[in-house]
Amino acid sequence: MKANTKQVQNNALEHPTSLKIYLYTRSKSPNSVGIREVQRALMMVSSNTVQRHFHRLEDEGLVEKLPSNRFILTQKGSSKQTLQIPTKTSLYLLKGVFITSNLFLLSFLVTMFVLTLIIAFFNPLLAIIIGLMGLLVSTVISYFQFRKMKMQIQNITNFEKNA
Repeated sequence: MKANTKQVQNNALEHPTSLKIYLYTRSKSPNSVGIREVQRALMMVSSNTVQRHFHRLEDEGLVEKLPSNRFILTQKGSSKQTLQIPTKTSLYLLKGVFITSNLFLLSFLVTMFVLTLIIAFFNPLLAIIIGLMGLLVSTVISYFQFRKMKMQIQNITNFEKNA
């Protein structure tokens, strides 16, 4: 077994497909779910993919395979309270170092703050205008980053509308 495969099996919920299947199974709890049912509900192409991810969840003790070839949550799977949901984030490569977009936003805010303080000595009205513009720009950028993250999480956890 490859090291990459072993690592995925150690925490099956780190894989987006396994997470979707787990969340769907959890939404149907205490009822059991079948492979074809999950395949249709999550609009997946292959039932083998669903089966493979169910086996990963089973190896981790989150689901149990019934004699009827259906799957049901185990006590561990039902009682799980926190999940780490993988999301995509933009990274920028700057002189060999990866930097997140949040760091760029923070540097923008610090620069605007320092600039506003310097200009405040010469023209307080201009400093207020520049400070408000910097605050407005950073708020708009933060809002769009928040919406992007929220949509990623909804795409992972939204089952009922797709079923």
